[in-house]
Amino acid sequence: MLTIRSSQQAALAAEKTALFEQTLLRHVENAYPAQFSIWGEARTAEFVSRNLRRAMGHGIDTTGAVVTFVELLLQFGEQFGESPDGERALEILEEPVYPGQIKIQMLVECLMTRMGGRRIAAVE
Repeated sequence: MLTIRSSQQAALAAEKTALFEQTLLRHVENAYPAQFSIWGEARTAEFVSRNLRRAMGHGIDTTGAVVTFVELLLQFGEQFGESPDGERALEILEEPVYPGQIKIQMLVECLMTRMGGRRIAAVE
């Protein structure tokens, strides 16, 4: 019988997370080339890593939901809580009952509907 120890599971999870971070970094580079050229590789990698942890901390843990979360942060800034609907957006993120995918759908509706898709914060 094969036994997988918890340390081995943690190592596999860390490797999977690191691979996803790289994939997400390449996505940002390709989908947001202007922002990537301003920040460069290192700063963009920090942004991706920080916000992947942030997403997971809010229970947002599926690939599509994390990508959408990062894209929202690129569009509205990491401090989107300061937007006109920011308080509601933060309530959505902090709600423990909603699954991650539902949180993202609600965030998109909350942030995009009122702003009509316009950027409200310059990403620097």
